[in-house]
Amino acid sequence: MAAGPESWGLELAEPGQGPVAVLAAAYGLEQGLALFYRALAGRGGGVELTALYNKLAGIEVLHQERLKAMYDALPRPQQQEAPLGQAAPVRMEGGYTWQEFLERQGEALAGPEAALMLAMGIETQALDLYLRLAQRARQEQSRQALLDIAGEEQAHLQALGRMLDQVQGG
Repeated sequence: MAAGPESWGLELAEPGQGPVAVLAAAYGLEQGLALFYRALAGRGGGVELTALYNKLAGIEVLHQERLKAMYDALPRPQQQEAPLGQAAPVRMEGGYTWQEFLERQGEALAGPEAALMLAMGIETQALDLYLRLAQRARQEQSRQALLDIAGEEQAHLQALGRMLDQVQGG
């Protein structure tokens, strides 16, 4: 699943950007992934698979809500720099547009086990991206925001692992 150069995705947040731009970029990634999961839910594939994709989309919406709370905690003048959710998401976590990713994955998303493994791969890439962005962030507040987001991704990855264990009968 993880592919591409190490620099892939780093353009989402320049090292000197403040926390507002960082949170806006992360919000867009979460929004893009929620759209992807909703598109998959709309493709059908059975009640169980549709419910799983809707659940995964809901988790991404929860991530957006946490990012919005972080954003709302910033001083008002900073918030004016980059309002959250104003632009349509260009990418989802993992670096693709949801349309590109849907084309690339095609029929590989036919069952709950494959869907959860895909979700884990995407979350792993997101975790890696946020940690790499945090490493190169020059502003402490931005670095901390990225580390907080990475922590959320790690918790999500663990939850997905538990869901996978249940699907596999473990």
